[in-house]
Amino acid sequence: MFARFVKFFYCFFVFLAICSCIPAFSQSAAENKNVYGRIDSAFEQASPDELSKILAEYSASKSYATYESYALKKVRLLVIQNQLDLASQMDLAIIDNNLENYEAVDLYSYIDRAMTQEKNRLAAEEAQRKAEEERRRQLAEKAKAQVENRNNYQAVSTADGKSVYISADQQSFSQFLWTASLGIADFMFQKASEPDYSSLKYGLSGGFKAFHVTDDFVLGGELYAGGQFLTMGKGENEILASARLVPELAFANFNKNLFLRLGFASAILASGKREETGSVKTFLTPAVGLGFDNILLGKSTFAFHADYYPGHLAYKDVNFAMEGGASVLIPLSMNDKIKIGIELGVSDMLFIKDSGIDNRAKGSLGIGVGNVYK
Repeated sequence: MFARFVKFFYCFFVFLAICSCIPAFSQSAAENKNVYGRIDSAFEQASPDELSKILAEYSASKSYATYESYALKKVRLLVIQNQLDLASQMDLAIIDNNLENYEAVDLYSYIDRAMTQEKNRLAAEEAQRKAEEERRRQLAEKAKAQVENRNNYQAVSTADGKSVYISADQQSFSQFLWTASLGIADFMFQKASEPDYSSLKYGLSGGFKAFHVTDDFVLGGELYAGGQFLTMGKGENEILASARLVPELAFANFNKNLFLRLGFASAILASGKREETGSVKTFLTPAVGLGFDNILLGKSTFAFHADYYPGHLAYKDVNFAMEGGASVLIPLSMNDKIKIGIELGVSDMLFIKDSGIDNRAKGSLGIGVGNVYK
C-alpha cells in the first residue's frame, strides 16, 4: 500500500516538472524564431550594422552561440554566391561582438585572401582588355591610313617572289640598278721613263654598269672601253686603248656597296712607227680588285674601284700592273625613274717595268644616264 502511494507521488511530481518546462520551451522557441527572422532581414538589407545590433542585443542569451552559428551560415552562403565584400562586412560584425569566435576569424581571413585574388584577377583582365583595345585601335588606324593612301601605293615584287607596297615617293625601289656613260672628252696624260717620254692625248669612251639587288647579295658588273687617238702637242701619234669586263659581287648583309671584282682587262697600243717611247705594248690580263659602287651623295652617284692586274707575271719586262678610278654622276634632269646628267671621272693605269714606269692618268667628261634608286 505504501509502495503504491510513493509511486503515485513520483509520477505526480514528474508531471508537474514537465508542465513547468513547457512555457519556458515555448518562450525560447519564439525567441529563436524572432532572432532568426531579424538576422535574415539584416542579410537581405545587406546591413552589417543591423546584424551587429542584433547580436549585441542577445549577447547575454543562452542561445547566443546558436545565433552566431546561424549568422556564420548566412556568411558562408554569401561566399558561395561570390558576394565577398558583403560577406566580409557581415563576418566582421560577428567578430566585433565576439573576438573569441575563432571560426569567424578564420572565415574572415579566407574571405580577405579570396578578395585579394579576385582583385588581382580583375586587374589582370582589365589590363588585358585595355591592351586588346589599344591593339585594335592601332590596327584600325593603320587600316584607315592604308585606305586613305592606297592610291599613293603600288605593288612591287621582291627577290623571293613576295609583294610589297611602296609609296609614290618610293617608286625608285628597283631590283635592277644600271648606269650608262659616254665620255665625250677623255684626256690622257702618259708619262714613261727609260726613255723619258710624255704625251697628252684626246679620245672617247663608253661604259655600262648593271646590278641585280637581292636581300642577300648584289650581283652585277662593269663593261668599259675607251681609246685616245688624237695626240695634242708633243708625243708620238700612237693610239692607246683600254677595255675591261669585270663582274662584281657584294654581300648585302655586310655592305651592299662594297664589291669584290674579278674579270678581264686589256691595254692596247697601236702605232705606225717603231720609235721607242717606253710604253707597254698590248697587255692582256685578269683583273682582281675591290670597288665601291651605287653610293649616293645627295642625288649624285659615286663609284670607285682599284684592280690588280696579275697578268704582269706573263710579261717578262713588266713587274707590276694595276689600275684605279673613280667617277661621279651629277644629275641635271631626273624624274621618278631616270636621271640624266654629267659624269666626271678620273683613272690611272700604272705599269712598273724592269726599267722605269709607264703611267697613264686620265680625266674624262661625259654624259651619264641611270635609273633612280634609294
